[in-house]
Amino acid sequence: NVSAATVGDLTVLGGSDDDTILIAEDTFNSDDVIKGEEGTDVLQIDDGATLADAAFKNTSGIETLELVVHTGTGSSGAVLGANAQAAGITKVDISGSRTDDAFVDASAYTSAVGVTFESSTVSDSIFVGGAGTDTFLNQGAADSTVTGGLGIDTFTQESSGTLLVTDLGIGGADVFTITATS
Repeated sequence: NVSAATVGDLTVLGGSDDDTILIAEDTFNSDDVIKGEEGTDVLQIDDGATLADAAFKNTSGIETLELVVHTGTGSSGAVLGANAQAAGITKVDISGSRTDDAFVDASAYTSAVGVTFESSTVSDSIFVGGAGTDTFLNQGAADSTVTGGLGIDTFTQESSGTLLVTDLGIGGADVFTITATS
């Protein structure tokens, strides 16, 4: 496991096991080289503002992107496209205690491999899926607004928050599961 909160270009090479790489948002950029290598690897961005897809230009072998939002104001999140898709990101998890909106937009994903979006935060989450079979899971007390893509998407609500689906896409028989608590 590696943690980086320094300014400057980073080079991080994972090992043969599962790796977690923690980086402060204001230090992560397209000049950083992040290679997860073997195992199931996590890139955790702490207290982020907004990540553009270009930041993932030199990233590879990362299966999960975790966005931890605790401080700051305004919305935070990530716009994922060709670079994030090439990096191998197929799961995005938003967690933390911040009360402003958090978002992930993967509408530029073209792969049939879907993205799993999870929210366990107190802030409202906005998720936009891509061309694959995406999974949307809201486990927090806040609300999630989700937009499905072209695949057969799954929408699950496991909390007292609200799950608002704005577009089911055109990919087929989407699935809804609601196991909300009171």
